[in-house]
Amino acid sequence: FSFYMMSTLVALGAGQFLLLAGDTSELTLFALAAILVSLGLVPIAITRISEPRIEVVTPIRLRELIHVSPLGLAGAFVAGVLNGAFWGMAPVLGQRLLLSDAQIALLMSMTVLGGILLQWPIGHLSDRVDRRTVLILTSLATACLAGLTAHIVVGGGAGLIPAAFLYGGPMFTLYAISVAHTNDHLTPDHVLEATGALLLVYGIGALLGPIVGGLGMEGFGPAGLPVATAGFAAALTLFGIYRITRRTAPPIEEQGEFVPMVRTSPVVLELYPEADPTESDDLPEGPSR
Repeated sequence: FSFYMMSTLVALGAGQFLLLAGDTSELTLFALAAILVSLGLVPIAITRISEPRIEVVTPIRLRELIHVSPLGLAGAFVAGVLNGAFWGMAPVLGQRLLLSDAQIALLMSMTVLGGILLQWPIGHLSDRVDRRTVLILTSLATACLAGLTAHIVVGGGAGLIPAAFLYGGPMFTLYAISVAHTNDHLTPDHVLEATGALLLVYGIGALLGPIVGGLGMEGFGPAGLPVATAGFAAALTLFGIYRITRRTAPPIEEQGEFVPMVRTSPVVLELYPEADPTESDDLPEGPSR
């Protein structure tokens, strides 16, 4: 999983510089992307290794998942909004600030790099303390750094790229912490289905993210994008504080290990060692977290 996550984020960061490979007003870059996707299928097509057997998993309804971990679902949704706003509207922000194509590519890649570097330290911390506390602090840091970015944008944009690097660190870890927190309250046979539901919630948030960012920029100018994302991150912080007052934390020794994740097909979770379909079909009993 570590290699999977790292290779994906490194490719996401480095891929931003493909923006410089051709004219953005022509078909060249779209054709290049199609070629790279096709080439990516070659190693899979020629491999002699049999694919893993996909077992039948135990279904879990979204309503049950809300009962098990409302904070985990809220975290996945907010992570989707923030990521969707970033991927959809950050290049537009760069254009509004009259950045060159190279500067826009650097802005995007440095944000991803920040996410790469802070995945493990934040994950390491979340394995040793109440994950809800880590999620609250991470969302609070995201809100504060988004607010700092808005201040920089209003001031003309000087220091935008270092601020984006710092912002990417906590922002890109929100989804993984939310998934880990949710999985702490599930039996192993529900992990795959629950992750699929979390990915769906994340996708809904990612669909709304560019809309939220666009409305923010329409109302407040370029600074509206970080202001809007700061608002969602702050709302998650407050909800996390509310949840932490409602229930006690599970024992640290009962928490699973943090798994850094990116938002791709839930099929990759078939490789997750704790997703054992042979376990009990019953949902975990006890109060929601």
